[in-house]
Amino acid sequence: LALVNFTDSIVYRPDMEDIYSLSFEEISDAVVDTLESEYNKISGIQTVNVVLIKQNGVDVFVELDVGSDYNNNENQIRNVLYGVVKEGTIASYITSVQGFQFRRLGEEQTPPICHSRQAEANATMVPNPLPCMKDEHTCQDGGCIPLEYLCDNRPDCNDMSDELDCGEWKWHWCGGPGPVTPTPPTTTTPPIKKSTRPLGPPDPLGPCKVDQATCQNGECVPRDYLCDGERDCSDGSDEFRCGTPSPCEPNEFKCKNGRCALKLWRCDGDNDCEDNSDETDCPTRGPGDTCAPEQFVCLSDRTCIPSSYQCDEEPDCPDRSDEYGCTPPTVTSPPEESIEAERGETVTFNCVAVGVPTPIITWRLNWGHIPISGRISMTSENGRGSLTIRDVKEADQGAYTCEAINAKGLVFGIPDGVLSLTQKPGNCPDGHFSVEGRCISCFCFGITKNCGNTGRYRNQINLRFTDEDDFKGVNVTYPSRPGTPPLSSTQLLINPEEEEFQLVDLSRRFLILDSFWTLPRQFLGNKIDSYGGSLKYKVRYTLARGETEPEEKPDVVLTGNGQRLVYRRGNPTPSREVNQKEIKFTEDNWQHSSGRQVSREDLMMTLASLESISIRTVYDNHMVSVALSDIVMDTTTVEYNIHDNAKDVEECRCPPGYSGLSCEQCSTGFERVSGGNFLGSCAGCNCNGHASACDPISGQCLSCQHNTEGPQCDKCRPGYFGDPRRGRPDDCKPCPCPYTETSRRFSDTCFLDHDSQATCDACTPGYTGRRCEKCASGYQGNPLQPNGKSRVTWQMCVADVFCVLQSNVVGSQCDECKSGSFHLMEDNPEGCLQCFCMGVTKQCASSTWSRDQVRGGVNGQLFSLSNGANTRTITDGIAQRGSSEVVYRSFSDIPKDVYYWVLPDSFRGDKVTAYGGELCYTVRYEPRQRSLVIDRQPDVVLQGNGIFLEHFSQIKALSPATVTVTFRESAWRRADGQPCTREHLLMALADTTVFMIRATYADNMVETSLSDIRMDIAVPHSTGNERALEVEECACPQGYNGPSCQECDVGYTRTGSGLYLGTCERCHCNGHASGCDLETGACLQCLHNTAGPRCELCLPGFYGNPMTDGPQACQSCPCPGTSPSNQYSLSCYKDVHLSHYIVVFQMNVEGPACSNCKQGTFHLSTDSKDGCLSCFCMGVTQQCSSSSHYRDQVSSVFAPGNFQGFALVNRQLTNRISTGFTVELSTDGTQLSYSNFDYLGQEPHYWQLPGAFQGDKVNSYGGKLKYTISYVAGQRGTAIEDADVQIIGNDITLVARQLWQRGKGTRESRQFELVFREENWRRPDGMPATREHLMMVLADLDDILVRASYYTEMRSSSISDVSMEVAVPNYSGLAQALEVEQCRCPPAYQGLSCQDCAPGYTRTGGGLYLGHCELCECNGHSDSCHPETGICTSCLHNTQGELCEQCAPGFYGDPTAGTPEDCQPCACPHTDPDNQFSPTCESLGNGGYQCTACQPGYTGQYCERCATGYVGNPQDRIKSSLVVKVYPERVLVAQGSPVTLRCQVTGPPPHYYYWSREDGRPVTNSAIRQRQGEELHIPSVQPSDTGVYVCTCRDQRNTNRSRAEIVVTTVSSKPIQVTIEEPKARSVTVGATVSFICTAKSQSPAYTLVWTRQGNGKLPNRAMDFNGILTIQNVQPEDAGIYLCTGSNMFAMDEGTAVLYVPGSAYLRPVATVTPSVLTIQQGGHAEFHCTVTGNPTPAIEWIGKEGLAIAGVLTIPAVERENGGEYICKALNTHGEHTSRAVLHVSGASLPHVQVSPQRVDINEGETLRLYCRAGGRPSPGLTWKKQEGQLSPQASMERTDIGTLLIPNIKSSDSGTYLCVGTNSIGSSEARIEVTVNRGERSHLDPIGGDTISSAITIQPSIAEVQEGQSLDLNCFVPGNPPPAVTWRRESGRLSANHQVLGTKLRILSASPDDSGKYICLVERGPGTPIRQASVSVSVTATSSRKSLSHSLCDSTLT
Repeated sequence: LALVNFTDSIVYRPDMEDIYSLSFEEISDAVVDTLESEYNKISGIQTVNVVLIKQNGVDVFVELDVGSDYNNNENQIRNVLYGVVKEGTIASYITSVQGFQFRRLGEEQTPPICHSRQAEANATMVPNPLPCMKDEHTCQDGGCIPLEYLCDNRPDCNDMSDELDCGEWKWHWCGGPGPVTPTPPTTTTPPIKKSTRPLGPPDPLGPCKVDQATCQNGECVPRDYLCDGERDCSDGSDEFRCGTPSPCEPNEFKCKNGRCALKLWRCDGDNDCEDNSDETDCPTRGPGDTCAPEQFVCLSDRTCIPSSYQCDEEPDCPDRSDEYGCTPPTVTSPPEESIEAERGETVTFNCVAVGVPTPIITWRLNWGHIPISGRISMTSENGRGSLTIRDVKEADQGAYTCEAINAKGLVFGIPDGVLSLTQKPGNCPDGHFSVEGRCISCFCFGITKNCGNTGRYRNQINLRFTDEDDFKGVNVTYPSRPGTPPLSSTQLLINPEEEEFQLVDLSRRFLILDSFWTLPRQFLGNKIDSYGGSLKYKVRYTLARGETEPEEKPDVVLTGNGQRLVYRRGNPTPSREVNQKEIKFTEDNWQHSSGRQVSREDLMMTLASLESISIRTVYDNHMVSVALSDIVMDTTTVEYNIHDNAKDVEECRCPPGYSGLSCEQCSTGFERVSGGNFLGSCAGCNCNGHASACDPISGQCLSCQHNTEGPQCDKCRPGYFGDPRRGRPDDCKPCPCPYTETSRRFSDTCFLDHDSQATCDACTPGYTGRRCEKCASGYQGNPLQPNGKSRVTWQMCVADVFCVLQSNVVGSQCDECKSGSFHLMEDNPEGCLQCFCMGVTKQCASSTWSRDQVRGGVNGQLFSLSNGANTRTITDGIAQRGSSEVVYRSFSDIPKDVYYWVLPDSFRGDKVTAYGGELCYTVRYEPRQRSLVIDRQPDVVLQGNGIFLEHFSQIKALSPATVTVTFRESAWRRADGQPCTREHLLMALADTTVFMIRATYADNMVETSLSDIRMDIAVPHSTGNERALEVEECACPQGYNGPSCQECDVGYTRTGSGLYLGTCERCHCNGHASGCDLETGACLQCLHNTAGPRCELCLPGFYGNPMTDGPQACQSCPCPGTSPSNQYSLSCYKDVHLSHYIVVFQMNVEGPACSNCKQGTFHLSTDSKDGCLSCFCMGVTQQCSSSSHYRDQVSSVFAPGNFQGFALVNRQLTNRISTGFTVELSTDGTQLSYSNFDYLGQEPHYWQLPGAFQGDKVNSYGGKLKYTISYVAGQRGTAIEDADVQIIGNDITLVARQLWQRGKGTRESRQFELVFREENWRRPDGMPATREHLMMVLADLDDILVRASYYTEMRSSSISDVSMEVAVPNYSGLAQALEVEQCRCPPAYQGLSCQDCAPGYTRTGGGLYLGHCELCECNGHSDSCHPETGICTSCLHNTQGELCEQCAPGFYGDPTAGTPEDCQPCACPHTDPDNQFSPTCESLGNGGYQCTACQPGYTGQYCERCATGYVGNPQDRIKSSLVVKVYPERVLVAQGSPVTLRCQVTGPPPHYYYWSREDGRPVTNSAIRQRQGEELHIPSVQPSDTGVYVCTCRDQRNTNRSRAEIVVTTVSSKPIQVTIEEPKARSVTVGATVSFICTAKSQSPAYTLVWTRQGNGKLPNRAMDFNGILTIQNVQPEDAGIYLCTGSNMFAMDEGTAVLYVPGSAYLRPVATVTPSVLTIQQGGHAEFHCTVTGNPTPAIEWIGKEGLAIAGVLTIPAVERENGGEYICKALNTHGEHTSRAVLHVSGASLPHVQVSPQRVDINEGETLRLYCRAGGRPSPGLTWKKQEGQLSPQASMERTDIGTLLIPNIKSSDSGTYLCVGTNSIGSSEARIEVTVNRGERSHLDPIGGDTISSAITIQPSIAEVQEGQSLDLNCFVPGNPPPAVTWRRESGRLSANHQVLGTKLRILSASPDDSGKYICLVERGPGTPIRQASVSVSVTATSSRKSLSHSLCDSTLT
């Protein structure tokens, strides 16, 4: 405690002593905030509370309670406070150190003795003590303690004198010197918390601390250890004299007078102890509280009653709200079943219970008391109780029981929480598990702390992009712009070769947005087991023009369970590289989007329900493309594999009701409910044996039986009594009041009293007694006698005057109703009510029905708004608020008017039983400012049977207003203002069509709402409410029903005649039906084979006269028989003259017994209305028969991530959704679901079946389409009327509908089965479909659309079990498809129904149905074309075009002539590639042609001459320097074998290859171009591949070609070939029968087929082998295995295999292992992988991947090529599964460096700068270095550029002459190239004697390499630096210049060069006498005209000017 002086700033007022006063709270808040902020600066957790503000003389002190956890440094805590006080202010208050005190409770307050400087310092901080105040007790040692601490069984004085002479000696060893003087106790309060117990044995002998007790032997123990049931003193004295055990139960407390009272009764406002001690020290009412804490607040008027009155079965509130919903307690979350702790730890048990009133929670230990100890604390608040045990000891072990109590009962939580002490194994504490030396806390979603490492193995989810246009469910999302994605479909690409998802052509608009790749469903959901694992993927991006601006963003974002986590650790991502990313799933790698660090709990919560994984797309703001590939995510599996154990993943020991690795799921039979940590709690379905199912959301029981009700079926229904918690069917019995029969039961409710007998609690007026067995005062009669009802004794009715005044009352005592009236009432002017009974009778009485209520505004019932005329309806914008209120605010969107709430359907219809009852509702509204009030409008509008009634409320329209309307005629008036009669009201109630409540009360509204709508009605069963005495119960005549005879009875129908509602007349059905429609009179369910509105007709297939001949009137037509199998006509009639039947022959049947099909028809069947089906055959023939095909099925089986191509589309097919689905697995199969309908609006959507269900499906005629649909609709949606299935084809749409009584709010499911027969389909306009319509649709089926939307608001829709029957030519095991026609098609047609054109024919527009098939028109250059479009394929003879009507490029002519020579090659001017200077030409129409694309420099009709400015002769043939040769030139190869042609080229690279066929046909699609096109490889050559192949090669200068021939030889077929028909693998259950079919193709007619079993060869004894069919009956587990069918003839043998799986058989699953797992081989090397497998039976081995030679388990690649690189998979298979193992082959295309230098020789003068250039190629890229062959490089030498390898030597010297080597080096080796360098010595520059300027010594000649063509001219320029330039002299090395040589200044010109001009030319400079002559030289080469320039393909060169 601390005492601080506030005298200088606080003016004391008495109200400051009240802790609830505003002045106290103001001071307290300011002081606490300031001091706690100071205490936050030191270690530990300090709490500050203001205890008291008091006045001591003139001083004002504030007493503080300073608590501390985790900081035992008392001096530090005191110094902080003293320092703040000494500074002079706390918050805005001035403080003083005068009178400052700081001490522990019970600490003696004496001046300190100063022994040191530190003591002196402390002494200055603590002033002299003051005398104890008036509210304090002075201890014998002078210390002060609060008076309430006196005699509280807790010593607080240092000498413990506060516990002496208290009337009971408790601690006889509590020390203190000498005797003490007793001080009388004043008050007692519960003890406050004390310090926790230190570990270890009792402290040694010596003086004990304040918080310790002294044992009798002098030891010290913590005071909390006293009387806690365990001996802590070595002499056991801490457990002496602990008093006698309490006489009260653990759920009771002991009153001061010794009585026991339930803890529930503490502070409830009742004096239960009789000394009022249970109502002392109770919490008081706070500011703003309506009632005190011990009081209950009534709902309606907010009055206060004692809380003990709640649920005492006596209503005390005016609105009975104190008795609403009363239920005994139910424990929803019992304590944790088992807690293991170590000694000294803190343990907490929690318990949650619900009930009304809110239960309190008490605890028991081992069914007894929990010892009173400062270590143990218990709390109970709002139904949540906790028991906390600090410093756990052995005595604390045991079973702790949670007990929940309220006024309705008590219940114990099951199971108990068992506490046991353990020793911690290992180094990790409890609640942790060890991972590689680290201790990780058990998360377990807060359910348990018992966990360990999982035994599961790591597994992986893999995703690769291998198929074009298949994005595998990966999407690109834009969180900031969800509406319009900035990428088009052309920018989203799949590159199967790189296996990448690429985003290309990226714009700035895309880069500035946040965008992500989002992973598909298989990566989402519950991924708890990914913890500790990783997500790996590869990403690559490219930049624009080398620019870069890196972008910092998180690599991955996770969302789930309301959290968004970002990956904060990422490595740099360089461009143009494949970056391998690894994202670790551990908390230290993640942070919240706010930047806050992620805890393990955060990450586990997110992984428990992963909603999205988003991968970053933008890495640089100058990106132009980015690619994602090879996604791998770690999970776990229980199956053994090659991966390690998932040691980082916890596996928790979950309590009952929980499952999953981390207890994240609820077990079967348990449901998730709110409350509890993290995900909530799993509650069992506790229905006390009266129900079998619970609501999955609320957990409340559904469909309570045995007359029970309530959330746990824990209450008896009204009218029954008993204890439903016993769990027996007879728990609730009818109320005996005094009898159980309804007519003799005078109380609708009763309850089980304390004596286990019933007490009736709602006796009707006039009855009294516990069982309503007596008449009340003022009543006479004997209720125990038959008809012994109590009659009223009217004291005032003593004369006939009163009877005269009341017209409907008679009797001597005016106590009876006249005949035709009922219900005598005092307030009725007529005494009794007149019987109405819809005018059909006058006999009635008060009904025996009970009142009930219709309620509105709950469960999302659909409301709407309407104007008063009901002409404008508003449904949008209406919202639900709370559980019973609907609200509308969007008044700005609708016209101004008076609007009404339109009540839902539950308030309409037959409501005659509402008469005499009430309508009650609450309306709230908020008008806008300055709006006008609308008056004189009805508050309620009622309409029914053409009668309009209005009610005007007498209550002024205030908000909120609760309105009550009585259903009596006096409360209503007609809409025309006339009074309402009883007849009016009952007629309107008999069929209420409009029921509206006023919503607007001003002309400008902000908001209106309606709530708590209740309408009284009456029901025939007991509800616990009063009888509906004002409801008439009429004695209806025959044919009428209902309380007011308002309904027709069964077997009767309404007619228009008669009073009020009309007359009920008997149904007229000729004796063939017992019921008819109540309104129309149409007969329902006609019997005796009859039909029609009056059952007046016979059904099809029957004949007779139902109107006269009785039940046997309709007899089956004998055509010729009457059974369905031989009745071939369903039409006949009875000839009344001949008295026998006449067969009405069916249209397509003939013969005397209707047993034959007519010509042009087929398949005689009773299912056909015409007997036989008409041949359709697309109208091209009338000859057909039933097909020989067999039925088969097309079906789809969904798997996670594999949606089988299904999509959702709208009606117009403009919106298609192919992602966002989930695949739900169940024991019944898999279903595909979609639940994002909120994004689709209210537009109907349909399931679009994939491609397997489309195309040519004429063979589905007569087959079935099956599927299962389930859906969940929203509550506010309206039903959509639509077709169930649509089929679309050939521009025809047909629809089918099936009746389905659907609901909404819960999951609806139904299986559909539709037959493809015309009678089951209709056109969209409702007209019936014909056979022709259906066949046309099936001939080219574009779409099958299955309905997905059933309401305008959908929550989810699912489809499953989709299958469609087709027909196949081979035996399938199913029935023959007899309904499918097999037509005899004319030559141009083919297909079962002639629906296809034959090869060589194409479809034209004329003719019936699909059109005619006519010959392909290809101008004689092709005999094949597209069967529908007619576009020619494989044009020959160098032609092209849709009709082969054009010559191919490079050819000309007229292809329409129809000869092979139509197109001739273009000669431009020659046809060989080296001399063809235009790739194209065009015909001139006269047999000539013109080249159309002459190369630059060429011109003329045939490019035969050079253009202006060019010289040469293009007509001369020049031999190409590019040599091309194809090997082998001719190859003979067998059909099916591979063949490779290689195109060998000589000449400098690069080379470009093009393969073609000489006859113009395309190269086969199966051909593979290898080695950059150098090789053409055909894997399996076919006869059509025979021919000449041309390899055309082009380099940068030339083009050439070469040819080779492939000859395919037809290999004779195998002598015998065995085939096992599908399915070759079958999985059957034990006891089933299985068959395998084996067939053979044999060159010899004599062959045998024999089945054996692999291994021992012996078949099971239940097997039969007959003609290749193996049948095994009663299959057993040991039959599983591989079976061989061996076929043999006189030439050879062959065999096939079949596999039989039998689930449950003993087995060993296969396991495959590949070594090595990674192999790197040089190109051309030998690669080999070995696969070893284990399993039983021995698994088969299958290699998956690229080509290689596989023998058993060895895969060999003799000569590795680059394309062989990649992944190879070994699959092991046996009868019990499969397993794969992967290996990767890396092909190294390494090569030695190839070094090139320039120039190869250098002459240079001293002082100049030398530059040498070097390049190198090779793989890997080589590095470049320079060296000198002899000696060292010059010290001045440097590398200027590393990419080219430039060597730079400035100011070169003659010593630098020599051979320089450029060396290229890589991992393969090194190579070099040399340059010879000559450095010429020279003089230094000197002054010109003429001009005096300097002249450089450098002389150069340009060009340095001179080459000129013969006949051309050449200029040589000699450059000599200097100013002015000196004179030069030219000469030849061989002599003088020739006559054709001209010297022009420093230039030498050679005219008309000839070979004689070749040689070296020298330029000389002479500066004057005595100076050396400088010179430079150049070599000139003159080439002959016939030679070709190496640098140009053109013969025409530009002319020099």
